[in-house]
Amino acid sequence: MTGFSYKPTRFTPEGVLRGALLWEGERVDATVMSILAPEHRAGQRARSLTALPAQAG
Repeated sequence: MTGFSYKPTRFTPEGVLRGALLWEGERVDATVMSILAPEHRAGQRARSLTALPAQAG
């Protein structure tokens, strides 16, 4: 199983649940993540602004 980089998403790791998931017959850890609502909204606004088409001038 490959790792996932959560840093660009602004999520904060809160803890690890050891052996919580069964993946292809093998027990794996699950990382519990969190983000505060204002941080999430700020990230959504920033992404929507970068997705706007450039205006012709």
